[in-house]
Amino acid sequence: MTTSSENCVPSAPRPEGNHWSELTASLPESVATLDRWMDDQLEQLEMEQRAFVTHRSLRKNLRG
Repeated sequence: MTTSSENCVPSAPRPEGNHWSELTASLPESVATLDRWMDDQLEQLEMEQRAFVTHRSLRKNLRG
């Protein structure tokens, strides 16, 4: 037999809460950290694949 608490649907987050402002304040820092990590990974991949670079492929840059 189920109880009413087991059938409860979680409510959507409300922007007026203190946790909401903490989350939104941390997002720019988190995105910057992810951006640096991805740049580092791309640079490492480019170094590993340097042996396969040709004159034609030099015209194209993964960093766009």
